[in-house]
Order: sequence, then C-alpha cells, then structure tokens
Amino acid sequence: MIRLDKIIAVVVVATPMIADAQKLPRGSMDLKEAERIIQAYGEVQLEVANFLVASSNRLPYKKGEIKQAILLAMPKVANRMCENLRIGFMQLGMFQNVREMKMLDIPKNVMRLDDTGVDTWIQKNQFRADFIPLQKFVISEMERLLAEVPKC
Repeated sequence: MIRLDKIIAVVVVATPMIADAQKLPRGSMDLKEAERIIQAYGEVQLEVANFLVASSNRLPYKKGEIKQAILLAMPKVANRMCENLRIGFMQLGMFQNVREMKMLDIPKNVMRLDDTGVDTWIQKNQFRADFIPLQKFVISEMERLLAEVPKC
C-alpha cells in the first residue's frame, strides 16, 4: 500500500482543468512517483496553509503532474486518506499566476518583489474589501472542481 501519511489537508480551496490530468497517458506514472509528488506538494501546502492564493511557482511539480499523482493514488488508499487527497486536489486552485490576476491590482513596487514577497503582500491584504472578487473566484473554482474530482 502506498504511504501517504505526510499529506495534510489544510484550507480547502480549488483548482481548474481536471482535464489536464486526464490527458496524461495512463501508466506514465507509478505509485512511487505519485507518492514523491504528493509528499512534495503536501510540504508546500503546509507553507501556504493560511493563504487565500499563492504563486503557482511555489508548486514542486506542474499542476497536471500533481493532479495525475493524486488521481492515481486515490483508489489505492483508505477512505480517510482518499478524502485528504481529494481536498489536496481542490487546493491546487489556490496556486495561480498571481502577477497576471488583474483582480488583485498589485502595486508596481510590489510587482518588483520575488514571488514570496508578492505572496506575502497578498496575504497581508487578503481581507480588504477590494479582495472580495478574488475570494469569489477561489470559491467558484473550488465548487467547479469539487463537482469534477471523483468521490472516494
């Protein structure tokens, strides 16, 4: 049985494009590779547990690879772990190309910072009224993905 005990289900967010994971060739990843990918992703989840949105550059693998790993592992683990993986799948939605999200209206001096600096600015400002469109975006992505990800 695959060992995935390092996966931590944190703040449930969302993700687009489950189709990316489905387009990858079946059998192109084994369970050991899936475990490595999921554990690396789990560590990043811990770093951004309280974030509304984080730079997609933080991800240790491409979203499609993480999706494929999670989809491969879900039927191979106990129900509780499967639910954690399902939540992790949805949480991919918090990882966006934040520099291109026009709804954020990031000041030019902040845009000159590295991704960690931009993420920090976003987290400090995420509860401002002008961030409501971002919150709605994240919620809609979560709802959309929840409808697409397989149940355990």
